[in-house]
Amino acid sequence: SRPLGHSWLNRDIGLGPGGKRLSMVECEAFCREFGVLLSAGLTAGEAIELMLAALPKRSRQLRFVVALRRQLRLGGTLASAIRASGFGVPIDFLPVIRAGEESGSLPAALAMLAESYAEAL
Repeated sequence: SRPLGHSWLNRDIGLGPGGKRLSMVECEAFCREFGVLLSAGLTAGEAIELMLAALPKRSRQLRFVVALRRQLRLGGTLASAIRASGFGVPIDFLPVIRAGEESGSLPAALAMLAESYAEAL
């Protein structure tokens, strides 16, 4: 099934203190880039390092990816790293990523999210 499109259920939700929220554009870019890197055979850690090198300094995306790196280094899943990051994400973001991780199809789940967010913009 596809992630939720334009509906009241697709609101951005905050998952932690600080009111840090990723826009749908930022989520789309993260999903697309991270998914492509994983599909190319990189590990999550290698993909994160490449993304860090390419992101603009002092950007919200950079802070998000730094937070993910910290949690992934502690052995967490991508879904748990996103939850622990303190950033708000669209409501369908975590369940789809969690399902992708559990089914072994994370790159496909990320691509589906990216397409869904691109269509919603």
